[in-house]
Amino acid sequence: MSDQSNKTSFILRRPIVSGILISIVISAIAIGIFFFGFTKINSTTETDSTTETDLKIKGNRNSRIYHLKGCPNYDDIATHNIVWFKTQEEAKTRGFRIAKNCGF
Repeated sequence: MSDQSNKTSFILRRPIVSGILISIVISAIAIGIFFFGFTKINSTTETDSTTETDLKIKGNRNSRIYHLKGCPNYDDIATHNIVWFKTQEEAKTRGFRIAKNCGF
């Protein structure tokens, strides 16, 4: 009889485990889409006629904040987090905002 109750107990726990696993998978997918889908930023390495002298606006890939040349912290962004922009409009279109300590 205890064997019967063990089977029943396992069957009753199984939907809960399945529900938890489904929740974890859905959460992982949502997090993956958020971090790697919608916020993926392509740095300006396209084969257009852009030269480095055209790119004066420096964005931070992690904070989504951009700095103008001459602003505090312009040179403090880690190299692997830099995203270059030609214009402020381009930075804003790509979801960045200007640094609060940039008084321009």
